[in-house]
Amino acid sequence: MMADHFGDIVENGLDLLSRIGNRLDSSLISDRIGTTRRVTVATTGYFEQVLKGLFGSSFNSNIS
Repeated sequence: MMADHFGDIVENGLDLLSRIGNRLDSSLISDRIGTTRRVTVATTGYFEQVLKGLFGSSFNSNIS
C-alpha cells in the first residue's frame, strides 16, 4: 500500500510502516534504517517551458 497522506496504521491493518522524511509525530516509535537523496530530473525542454513561464520573453533558451 502506498499513500501520500498520514493514516492510522492499525486501522489500515498494517504491521510495519516505512516513511521517508522527518518524524512528525513524537508518539511514534522509529529507527533510522538508511538514508536517501532526492534528485530532480527533467528534460531540457521541460526546464525551458517552466522557465519561459516564470520569466516570459526575458528568458534566454540557450541551455547547454
